Amino acid sequence: MFCKYCGTKNPAEANFCENCGHSLVTSRSALQRNSKAEPASQAAAKKKTVAPKPAATATRARPAPTHSRVARRRLGAKSRQSIPWLLAGIILLLVSGALIAARLMQPSSSISTASSSTAASSSTSSTSKADAWPTQTVQKVVTTNLAGLSGKSSVAVLSVDSSAKVVENNTKQRAASLIELFIMITAYQQVKAGTLNLGDTYLLQASDKVGGTGNMQSLPNGTAFSYQQVLNRMITDSDNTAANIMINKVGGIAVVNAEIKRLGLTHTVLARKLMDTSALQAGKDNYTSAGDVAKVLKKMYNHQLIDATEDAAMLDILAKNTDHTMLPHSLPSEAQVYNLTGAYTAYGVKNDAAIIKNNYGAFVVVMLGENGQASAQTKAMNQLGNSLYTTLLAKS
Repeated sequence: MFCKYCGTKNPAEANFCENCGHSLVTSRSALQRNSKAEPASQAAAKKKTVAPKPAATATRARPAPTHSRVARRRLGAKSRQSIPWLLAGIILLLVSGALIAARLMQPSSSISTASSSTAASSSTSSTSKADAWPTQTVQKVVTTNLAGLSGKSSVAVLSVDSSAKVVENNTKQRAASLIELFIMITAYQQVKAGTLNLGDTYLLQASDKVGGTGNMQSLPNGTAFSYQQVLNRMITDSDNTAANIMINKVGGIAVVNAEIKRLGLTHTVLARKLMDTSALQAGKDNYTSAGDVAKVLKKMYNHQLIDATEDAAMLDILAKNTDHTMLPHSLPSEAQVYNLTGAYTAYGVKNDAAIIKNNYGAFVVVMLGENGQASAQTKAMNQLGNSLYTTLLAKS
């Protein structure tokens, strides 16, 4: 069978030209039709007149793709299309592997998440500060300064930024004017609640005046004060008349005790007004403890007692206290002090409660003395304040 496209002779049973790949089926069909339509003599004549081109001189046409070649071409096209995606996948795997390797090479502390790092730092911050606080040294200072004192003495020293503390002989003792701290807290709790306006005016009455500390007792009846001025005198001058006016203003003794209970204090109670000698003779007195006083001062300093506004206002008043004869007496000039004192000579009471601060930090110290000798108590307080300042806040 000869291919009509290139003239190549192929086996009779071939379906495609071995040279160019064209189909021989059509040629064979046409030949068969021609064989039937034409006489044998004409077919023989055509064979004589139409000689096939020699294979050597025939022009070779480009082979038509066979089915296998078409399949391979399509497969190659698909392979070429998939190359970019394959490269992208390889790059992604390489980058991911590099990141994982770098992550694994970091210290374990760096691998922890931000939330766990924050939680860990917050949970260990207070502990580390407590560990750094020189508890044993503070204990030694306290014990040394209490040694040899007559009567009953107690001390509480607290760190303001950790749980560290030293408390010695914590027990209920006569409060004297330290009870005014809790009257002030009750008043500012009502200021926050909106039930007390410290800007309101009060006219001094003759029935208000009592003896002891403070000079409101010597002022003319009818003298006008704002309740803020009365409260300030109660703290800065330890004015007994002012304290009794404020007890009445906040609602009486029971209201102050309700606030003391709300604060969770176990040794503190207001049982009588100041200078109420009849109640005192009947066995009623005002009590507190070094631990209770120190607890509220620490909360106040950290603005955790009432809120930031009211706590700051109370600290501002304590900073204006004029009596620095006890714990703050021997401190250097750069020390800042917020304190409140109390004394009752008839019962040998000498009390001082202070927050002492400088640029390096702050601490709370409370010392209560009862049935003691006044000069010895005062000297012990002077030494205690100075020794604690040197231990906790002095930096070389």
